[in-house]
Amino acid sequence: MTIDYDPESRRNLKLKDLNYPDYAWLTYCVCDEGCHWEGWILEDARFSGKTVSLDKSQLCPECRKMLFRTEASVHYVPTDTPSE
Repeated sequence: MTIDYDPESRRNLKLKDLNYPDYAWLTYCVCDEGCHWEGWILEDARFSGKTVSLDKSQLCPECRKMLFRTEASVHYVPTDTPSE
């Protein structure tokens, strides 16, 4: 079966075209064995009551070495429908 895929329409998606999470867990990580990148990673998210598949590798997005997860975590719950 061939699936029609229109890259142009995918590139022009707006927030109103997408489902947004019921909640998300973010954790601040540091790459202390490689390039010293640091930032937030998405650990968990739920859409319409279902947990979604996430990249659980916890590898640095820059050098692909293992990240160190700090104790700084945020449970994000949208209070309104996001606006563009």
